[in-house]
Amino acid sequence: MSDTNLNLDSQQFTDRVLVISNNPLILSQINTALQKKSYECQNAENLKEASKFATQRIYDLVIIELNEREENCYELLAQVQAESNIKRLPIILLAKQNPLLLEALKAQSSLNIHLISLPLSITDLLVKVTTQMRIRKTSTKHSKLGIEVTAENTELRELTNRFRRELREAQVIQQSLLPKSLPLSPLVRFAAKYVPLDAVGGDFYDIWKLGESLFAILIADVSGHGLSAAFVAAMTKMALSYTDASEPHEILFEMNSGLTKHMPEGRFVTAIAAIYNSENACLQIARAGHPEPIIWRAKECKAGRVNAEGLPLGLLSDSTYSLYETKLEKGDKLLLFTDGLTETSDMSGAMLGLSGIENFLSTNPQDCDVVKLLDRIYNFQKEFSGGRIIKDDITIIGLERLK
Repeated sequence: MSDTNLNLDSQQFTDRVLVISNNPLILSQINTALQKKSYECQNAENLKEASKFATQRIYDLVIIELNEREENCYELLAQVQAESNIKRLPIILLAKQNPLLLEALKAQSSLNIHLISLPLSITDLLVKVTTQMRIRKTSTKHSKLGIEVTAENTELRELTNRFRRELREAQVIQQSLLPKSLPLSPLVRFAAKYVPLDAVGGDFYDIWKLGESLFAILIADVSGHGLSAAFVAAMTKMALSYTDASEPHEILFEMNSGLTKHMPEGRFVTAIAAIYNSENACLQIARAGHPEPIIWRAKECKAGRVNAEGLPLGLLSDSTYSLYETKLEKGDKLLLFTDGLTETSDMSGAMLGLSGIENFLSTNPQDCDVVKLLDRIYNFQKEFSGGRIIKDDITIIGLERLK
């Protein structure tokens, strides 16, 4: 195989050892043994010379022979401490053991020194050198890994902060799509409760005045939740703003025509449109695949569902929607909600469903206004769930005839 230039610095991949000794026999033994193990050796007579070599090349280990002429081991260790290029490396000290030396080594705990007793055992030396080389390589890998992890954490933190900023901006934008206040009238009262699963959600509603005694309601639920659902909810608001229809089924028809051509694949919107005439108490409702509305009749203290047919918005461009009409009596209430309410599960996995809401409404006091009723329904939903985290946005809209 021909040599290939990988543009790698060979200094990074060679194990180098600095050997400090003025004993030719010791040097020869050490060099021969280390070179057989493919270690590169550099000999130095003293610490100053060794330190000079360490400024020119990368070394992994230092071997120092403390010969019998070195009487002051404290002085030797102090010199090692003073040489910054040497003290940062693992050091193997070859010396005859004595109490003074052991005491001196104990006092220099900041140095990474390993003692091998003279006379020299080449086997002991090779074991110690190999061990320290492996420890150093492992430490270097961990250090590099730590640097990489730190860099990745920094990048992740920046991305998280950016996502949070964008999420806050999306939340502000979505809040601007919802009505800032509800219409006021001596003949009818409106109420709304909106609880998104995430910071932004796929539920959307609007209540607005069409004329002096004419009011319109739209509640919609985009499939899915989170940012993508919130984007489609904004599209739904835009589609609503473009329609000038005056009846609920026509509102849904025109919204569907505008949404279908722009709806992302796999997405759709369920919705209910309603128009209430407070002068004659006539209520008109059209439904596009949304949970059936419930009307609570005050005289009978009984709840009933409104069945109006129609596919969700965004599926077929030519969908049509049936119209339901009824009269409200004083105290009657219309309740519209998204499936985040009806699909609430208890601890056994059973869903609340429309029947659960109807059963709850049968206990509703006659003098409970629609604002309090929405609070009671939401509190009942929380009790029913047993503290389980909601899995979808929840929106509840209420209308009550006052006179």
